[in-house]
Amino acid sequence: MKYKTEDIDLLIDSLKIEEVVGEFVELKKAGANYKGLCPFHPDTTPSFMVSPSKNICKCFVCGAGGNPISFYSQYKKISFLEAIEELSKKYGIPIKGIDNNSIKQQDNYEKYYEIMREAHNFYKDMIFSNQGRVALEYLAGRKLNPKIIKENGLGFAPDRWSELNDYLLSKGYESKDLLKLGLIKEGENGNNYDVFRNRIMFPIYSTKGEVIAFGGRTLEKDKETPKYINSPDTPIFKKGKNLYGLERSGIIRKKNYAMLMEGYMDVLSAYIYGFDVALAPLGTALTEEQGILLKKYTSNIILSFDSDAPGQAATERAGLILKSLGFNIRILKLEGAKDPDEYLKQFGKESFLKCVK
Repeated sequence: MKYKTEDIDLLIDSLKIEEVVGEFVELKKAGANYKGLCPFHPDTTPSFMVSPSKNICKCFVCGAGGNPISFYSQYKKISFLEAIEELSKKYGIPIKGIDNNSIKQQDNYEKYYEIMREAHNFYKDMIFSNQGRVALEYLAGRKLNPKIIKENGLGFAPDRWSELNDYLLSKGYESKDLLKLGLIKEGENGNNYDVFRNRIMFPIYSTKGEVIAFGGRTLEKDKETPKYINSPDTPIFKKGKNLYGLERSGIIRKKNYAMLMEGYMDVLSAYIYGFDVALAPLGTALTEEQGILLKKYTSNIILSFDSDAPGQAATERAGLILKSLGFNIRILKLEGAKDPDEYLKQFGKESFLKCVK
């Protein structure tokens, strides 16, 4: 039997690491964690640590451990799939298997992820090409150097009609899949064209680290062109169910709080100044689905939307949703700037940190 990745994640989140490990290892409390003798090597001093907050275990001598399923698999010497099924039955947590149609769908998803990786590589190469100079100049003006650009996977969609389309077709991908992923649009007489042109590209990741969509910031001067556009909903991306910056979900889980901001540049500015727990909704008001997703990593939220009227309205809406989901909420007040990006550049890290504290 096969299982969806998201269903396996739900099982992992539902299991308590201290209970799973505690069945086989005598654990003693050690602050917020537990410790015991490692079951995977001859151990005389407790070197096996169990962290309920991170839902993982690890031996600091032999390195064995992992999440509840991987620990159980290693300890019982059974496959990961067998561990899933045994733990599901043992703790009464149902998990639904994938039928043949779903397996076919999963195969399609793998193909879509591959195309998105190829598109992302294209954009990343373009930003450091001659065509990308204007994008680098703009980002330099926003205090983003090449190191930050690379760390965050930023790219550039060239100011040409169908360069990405032509590139992906040359790699053997089909137009129907590029259309489904929102990378191109159908033109007249079958002349397809790129959705993103002359834009700085922001990759949007799944919780598994796969690129599933893009946001694009225009470099056009005319006011008729939308400043930002996002990928449409696709088989692998739903705008109201994802967040920008969630590739750092492990850091959010570790620090046990997140900061919700309005835009891509706010999140990147926060990252530059060392605040690596910033996230942003994707051009829409925060949804309940986004709140549920975020709850998997922390229950502590600092809201830091823009200080203008729309930003304050967004704060109220987000606050109501998060409160209904049981979050601990704080609102960041930044005097003298309209958003975190502007505040950090004008007043610096220490002043921002005081506001956060």
